[in-house]
Amino acid sequence: MLSLETEKKITKLFVNLFEGEKLAEISRNVLNDQLQFDAFHIFNELDRDNKTYIDDYDIVEYLKYNYLYIFNV
Repeated sequence: MLSLETEKKITKLFVNLFEGEKLAEISRNVLNDQLQFDAFHIFNELDRDNKTYIDDYDIVEYLKYNYLYIFNV
């Protein structure tokens, strides 16, 4: 049997997870409604080495080459 404190923490964890999933679904729907949004194109822009996955290196490289002004501020 779990203590009351543990039950509260688990409940809070699940509420936070569900809220995060709800926000992610809303974001997916908003993006889907954008006519110019093309997830495949964006994926290919990020995956320049054609690894079929995106990692942190891909994101940093994309930002370096496309948004240099961010790093020069």
